[in-house]
Amino acid sequence: QMHEKDAVLIDCRNHKEYSIGRFEGAVDPNTRTFSEFFDWVKSKESIFSDKKVFMYCTGGIRCEKASAFVRQNTGAKDVYHLKGGIHRYLEKYGSTGHFRGKNFVFDRRIAQGGEDCDVVGKCRYCDKPWDQFQAGNVCTVCRELVLVCDQCNSQAVELHCSDHKHLQSCYFTDLSRFSEKDLRNHLLELETHLEKMSVGKAYKQKRRTLQKQYNKICIRLRAMEEKNCSNNVDAFAKQFDEVSECRSCGSTICDGACWGFHGLQRTAMLNDKRTCEQSIDGTTTKTSRIAGSFSPRNRQSANQRAAKMKRKECDVTEIKRLGLNKSSSAFRDSTTGIRCPPPCIRILESSVKGKWCGKPVMSILKAEFNGFCDDAMNKAMVSRSLIRINDVPIATDQDSHPTLLRNMDSISRIIHWHEPPIVVPESISVNKVVVPDIVKDYLLSTIESNGGCNDDEFSIYVCDKPSSVPVHPAGPYLANSMTMMVEAEMGLEPRTLNPCHRLDRVTSGVVLCCTSVSMTRMVQLHMASKYISKLYVARVKGKFPSTMEECNKHISSDILPHATWTWSDEEVASGHHIKVNANVETINPSLGIRAVGMKGKPSESKFRHYSYDDENDTSIVLCAPITGRSHQLRVHLQWLGYPIHNDVQYGGKAYGDEMMPLAMESVLSATKMEDLSLCANSKISLLDATFAREICPCCSSDQTNVKSAFSSSQLLERGEYAIDLHALKYQINFFRKSKKKELSCSDVEFLASLDFLTNPPAWAATLSSDTPDFL
Repeated sequence: QMHEKDAVLIDCRNHKEYSIGRFEGAVDPNTRTFSEFFDWVKSKESIFSDKKVFMYCTGGIRCEKASAFVRQNTGAKDVYHLKGGIHRYLEKYGSTGHFRGKNFVFDRRIAQGGEDCDVVGKCRYCDKPWDQFQAGNVCTVCRELVLVCDQCNSQAVELHCSDHKHLQSCYFTDLSRFSEKDLRNHLLELETHLEKMSVGKAYKQKRRTLQKQYNKICIRLRAMEEKNCSNNVDAFAKQFDEVSECRSCGSTICDGACWGFHGLQRTAMLNDKRTCEQSIDGTTTKTSRIAGSFSPRNRQSANQRAAKMKRKECDVTEIKRLGLNKSSSAFRDSTTGIRCPPPCIRILESSVKGKWCGKPVMSILKAEFNGFCDDAMNKAMVSRSLIRINDVPIATDQDSHPTLLRNMDSISRIIHWHEPPIVVPESISVNKVVVPDIVKDYLLSTIESNGGCNDDEFSIYVCDKPSSVPVHPAGPYLANSMTMMVEAEMGLEPRTLNPCHRLDRVTSGVVLCCTSVSMTRMVQLHMASKYISKLYVARVKGKFPSTMEECNKHISSDILPHATWTWSDEEVASGHHIKVNANVETINPSLGIRAVGMKGKPSESKFRHYSYDDENDTSIVLCAPITGRSHQLRVHLQWLGYPIHNDVQYGGKAYGDEMMPLAMESVLSATKMEDLSLCANSKISLLDATFAREICPCCSSDQTNVKSAFSSSQLLERGEYAIDLHALKYQINFFRKSKKKELSCSDVEFLASLDFLTNPPAWAATLSSDTPDFL
């Protein structure tokens, strides 16, 4: 059947397996790992269309996954796979069948086949017929097995696989055999390769690999150049041995035989030669590593890696130095409730992205960053050395001699930092909830505890976030973020409070935070796994339907395949309600505006009429988001024809007092409280601070400049900074999960249930004495 015209035979194995044995006429996907096979199928859908697809692999396991994927994602007529794989086929037919060559197996045999089998493989270097892989013959770049004959192996300095043959003249692990001239030639070739792949995420890992080799050669050259002194070279040799250890087993004398299944004793070797801890004078130290020794390489979590920890320490130092860790009552006008901290001098750094490489720095600043639209302002910043690359000021003649960005560059700019004003109460309501002991025990069983855990690590901070306040520092907000103000009020160190979820800046209500990373992840896991109930309250214009008849009369939204509403007649504790199933899609990414649309993500919400105010013609509506799409409740209420009060972005009308003039005045008034002496540090001199303040548009007495520096919503424009939507109540059901990554009803054991609620806002005061149940 596989020789029919409408048939195609696919080898599901990796290229190295295909190279020493295959069925005649089989298609090679040329993959290095099985995960790449699925991307190959997507890119070659045309070869499967209306075809009978035959697939095979070593033992049949990979074929089961591959054949199911092909059935679901291509137009293949029929899909078959070889039961038991090549292994079972050779047991039955041997050399009399259609398989040619040897079968690559994942044990110490490496290949399965008799002496009389055909040799279909070729040496990577001389194309001589060859089909014998050897454990020590691995690529010096990626450690993939290389098919190389004995003669070529004896002549090669180091081996390179077919994917890295372009590096066989410039990439070597052992640099001790090369002269200074050879190493400089290596650098030139590596620079050429780096230039070709300077742009694009697809080359990110390749750039990193070549950059490491480039740095390694530079270290070697520096040691050789320092007076060519033998002491320096010897000192370098020790450092070089440290760097050039085997990436698989950690040994500096490894011959490559630790590859794959030849490394079955790797665990025992690590245990025998692992760096041991010794207690000296009551302190714990580690013995130095010697040649041939090994050390464990446990990858730390994203929040504990050295670079992130260092960045966090720098942020905390800056916040304390500038005096930004203050409670909500600080910098607040008691009459208007507007809070605007004094400006400060900050240095903002950004790493160069791949798509920026080779482009002028000023064009990138204009296109990617706010505040660089004014050419006169840009020239002033350049002339005062306020824009730097790798901490070096860029040249002043950027028009005639632009500075081009390179990979791994860092752009820094010194600015006079003004924060947008917010409206806050004198103190933010925070309730500290300690989880039950049964949840504590479960959490301790899933993490490595140092034995010093306290109640704070098992606490959830229930914060009542005001409208106009962002949850955490982001964009132009730093001191005016909820976490920063709550940390000050609760006596916590800056950057210790971790939000478990997000809430729109214009929305008020419950925000759950934790100080422990493990506790944060546990809450997030339960929220993502739908073991949570949410209840919001909204105020909308008009009388919201409370019966089926009113729904049919007043809801004008058409029923569409991607958007429907239904009336629930079930007599439950929550009462009758409207259920909306309507896809939510982003229609304006730059402004973050969503709408009901066919291409959106499935979204489900429930709404129930609670009360109606005849005088103001407004209704209080209880809302329950079943899914968690951004702006979901706001979009669904707009689609029903009842936009949220004050939500002008989604069809509502603006009400209330005009705050924008007061907000702009608060920005100008805050400038008078600034102390430039607090801003100076190792990277920012007092002169830099003075220059940055001189060219700052917000430091003039003209409100027009202030208005151009911020958006209307940031300046508290009526209907844009606060809407009548409040997160009233959250309920989380804690479960003990199995070892599976995701939770399902059959894999969990109920532990405890916790309710987190806040007081209703002033516009929903009728809820004060009657907190409703979840919908």
